[in-house]
Amino acid sequence: PLLDPKGTLVILVPNGHSLATSIMHEHSPTFGGRNLLWYFSPKTLTQLLNRKGYRVNTICTQLNQFEEVAHFLRYNNPYLPDKKVNYEELQFSPSLRKKIETFVQSNHLGYKLVAFASKTGSKTRRIR
Repeated sequence: PLLDPKGTLVILVPNGHSLATSIMHEHSPTFGGRNLLWYFSPKTLTQLLNRKGYRVNTICTQLNQFEEVAHFLRYNNPYLPDKKVNYEELQFSPSLRKKIETFVQSNHLGYKLVAFASKTGSKTRRIR
């Protein structure tokens, strides 16, 4: 084990249960098939870390991908912002946008999943 017994493990992975992946499905870069074979939600990442002897101290998500989702809902390719076809449709007021972003963050629906965990017990030995 490389982690000091008092150390913190930090993991950053795509969130398989983000709002963007739930809405865009295969159009989301999460499922592009280029990088990952395993996808996690806050629940499954916590379960894995617990099974491996870690206690999750904090788990959160980042990158709400509001613009990409809104662009996709306008029937545009979310990752080609210059190719706007239906820009006038589906406009969001600043207050509604803020409410959606708050909802995404508070419900762990951001695109990236971040976990901070520490080792449980004293089985970890220090590497010098």
